[in-house]
Amino acid sequence: MTSSKIQQSLNLIADPEDEAVQSHLKALQNELEELHDEGYLFQPEIYSEDECVKLTNSLNAKIQQISASLVRACCGSPGNLSSMSKSKISAEDLLQIQTIRPLIGKLAVEFFLDSPSSQHTGSSDNRKYMYIIRCAIQTTLAALCGEIINAWSFNKEENKMLSSIYNSLRNQFGTWRSLTRSQSKIPEYHHLKPAAIRSYIAETAKVLVLSGYISWNLDDTQGIIQEYFEEEFADLYNYCFRLDRVTGESIQSFDTEVYRPEPGEAYEHASMYNMESSTKSRKSSSSTTKIAFSCRLGLLKFGTIKPENGGSEPEDEILLKAGIQFASLLSDFETAIP
Repeated sequence: MTSSKIQQSLNLIADPEDEAVQSHLKALQNELEELHDEGYLFQPEIYSEDECVKLTNSLNAKIQQISASLVRACCGSPGNLSSMSKSKISAEDLLQIQTIRPLIGKLAVEFFLDSPSSQHTGSSDNRKYMYIIRCAIQTTLAALCGEIINAWSFNKEENKMLSSIYNSLRNQFGTWRSLTRSQSKIPEYHHLKPAAIRSYIAETAKVLVLSGYISWNLDDTQGIIQEYFEEEFADLYNYCFRLDRVTGESIQSFDTEVYRPEPGEAYEHASMYNMESSTKSRKSSSSTTKIAFSCRLGLLKFGTIKPENGGSEPEDEILLKAGIQFASLLSDFETAIP
C-alpha cells in the first residue's frame, strides 16, 4: 500500500481548510502506515463464517469450562448436598445480589430464593440443581462477555471517516475491524481488563451465594473466586478480545440463526428474546419446526447434522444457548418439585 493511495482516500472525506481535521487525519494516516508496515493490517480475505463460528465456540467452551469448575470447587459433588441446608443470605448480601436480575432474569432470582430450605435426598435432584447453578453462572458469563465486546465497538465519531477509507482501500487494508482496532480496541484492552475480571468475579459470586449451597458470605466468596480463578477469567477476557476481531464483519450473517428443537421438546419462546419475561406459555415442537431467534454469546453448540442413509443436504444444528437452556431448566425443575 502506498502513501498516495491513503492520502487520496483521506482527501475525499476531509475539508482541506479545516486544520483540526487535517491534523487528525494525518495522525491516523501515519498510524495506519506503521501498522501496515508491521504486517498487522494485512489479511488476504475477510473472516469466513466458519472462522466466526470457531471463535464463538472457543469462547463458549471457555465459559462452560469455567462454570463447571466453579461449581465443582465451591459446591462439591451432588452427593454432598443431600444433607445440607441452604445457607441464610444476609440482608446486605441480598441487596447486592438483586442486581444480578438483568443477567439471569427475575424468574431465576425468585427460583433460587424460593427453592426448598433443604435439598432433595435423591441424587438425581441434587445433580440437576447443581447443573442449574452451573447454567446460571454460564448465562451470567455469556452476558458479561457480550457487554465487554460491545464496549469495544468502534468510535462512532470516526465511523464515517474510517468507513470511507475502508471502502476505497478494502483490498489493501483487509478487514474493517483491522482498520478500527488501532483507534479504539488496542488502547482499551489493558484499560478494560481489570474491570472485566472484577465483574466476572463479582457476578459469579452472586450466583453462588444466591444458590444457597455455599456457607460463605458475598465478600468471602469473591475473595475465594479471585484467589483460584483470576487467571481463568483473564483468559476468558482474552477470548473476548479475539472474538471481537470478527464482530461486525462476516459474523453479521451469523447474528441471526435458526434453532431446530428435538421432536416433542418443550421450549419457552419468550425466553429466547427476553430473560425477564414472565410468560408461562410453552409450545411443543415437531422435528421439522425451526425457530428463528436473535442469538448472542452463549450458544452451547453450532454444527452440521450429516444426513443419514446418503441424504442430500446437511442441516445446520444449533443447541440451546445458555440463557434459553437455563430458563427451560428452571421451569422443568419447578414442575418436578412435589
